[in-house]
Amino acid sequence: ERLTVRNVVIDAAGAETAIELKGYLAGSRMENVLIRNFRRIGVNASGVAGLGGAKVHLVNVTVRATDDRTPTSAVKLLSGIPETGDIEIVRCRFQGPFATGIEIVGPTKNVAVRRTVFDRLTNGISCPGIAADFDRVQVIGNTFHDVEAALHFAVQPAGRSSKLAVAQNLFTEVENE
Repeated sequence: ERLTVRNVVIDAAGAETAIELKGYLAGSRMENVLIRNFRRIGVNASGVAGLGGAKVHLVNVTVRATDDRTPTSAVKLLSGIPETGDIEIVRCRFQGPFATGIEIVGPTKNVAVRRTVFDRLTNGISCPGIAADFDRVQVIGNTFHDVEAALHFAVQPAGRSSKLAVAQNLFTEVENE
């Protein structure tokens, strides 16, 4: 908790995943970080949550794919124990080719994606698999460029979902509306 990683380049040297995050990380930050040279996932956040006013922040993080391979996800939010929550992804860049910029699997609460650029991706933000509850999820002020689908839900969010906001985003060269 309360760990800050700032102003670094993380070269995964061909590893499957560049960064693994797990559990309660209240008040932790990644800021001004470049992540590159991984095979599948840039940031794998499994069961990651902040606590109330102490969110997990990814700020000005660039995740760059290597052109000779297509990784699965720039960021993967996999709900577990705890459920994914209290996370802010702000002013990041996901430079593909990627299958997905942000992959959200399972219930999610209080997650904001703001002022982030999704470039050369199959899906900007993808929610694959079974229906899950989304509570207070915001996708606001982002740019989706050269993507097949900006937002992709494999199935409609579960019935208890509330306050899912998608507003003021720019969509350019998006194949599917």
